[in-house]
Amino acid sequence: MTRRELALLLPLLALYLAAWAFFPERPDDEASYVVLAERLVDGFYVTGDDDAILNPDPGSPDLWFGPGLPALLAPLVAVDAPLSVLRLTSAFVLFAAVLLMYALARERWGPHIGLVAAYALGLYVPFLGLLSNLHSEVLAVLCVVVGMLGLARFLERGGLGWLLLGSVGLAALALTRVAYGWVLTVSLLALVV
Repeated sequence: MTRRELALLLPLLALYLAAWAFFPERPDDEASYVVLAERLVDGFYVTGDDDAILNPDPGSPDLWFGPGLPALLAPLVAVDAPLSVLRLTSAFVLFAAVLLMYALARERWGPHIGLVAAYALGLYVPFLGLLSNLHSEVLAVLCVVVGMLGLARFLERGGLGWLLLGSVGLAALALTRVAYGWVLTVSLLALVV
């Protein structure tokens, strides 16, 4: 990616940082993600609490929360980064997804269509409301785009490196939320049939 291409996409990062700063906080599940990241830093993930599935206490999250986002947050939690910095990761994760979408679309249809595709993904309005808090959906978008890029390049160019990249993207998606893993499993079974 050239500096000019990056400069054309940087307004999206500025928009994401503004959304992070100005959208109201809605903590929702973020306390559970932070607790899980802290547990990963301490060397474990779940406590075996029998009430975890029905317990709204963030200290007792259920396995609906896959280890994907907590694993991403764990290095920041390990250095005692404040919650605002943890939340800021969402803006950069979404921007990384936009950059990879541009690379994927540019390769197939040229720089103009690539820019349109990147902005179409990057300006999807529901994403903006997710940037002020910790949500696994933003990481899921990045995982999907990594999977698409790796598999598209593997099909076009071959090479085990691209297949590995696509596989890692989809595996990370399965770790981001349990439901995504089920969808990928059913999709793989349908593909085999």
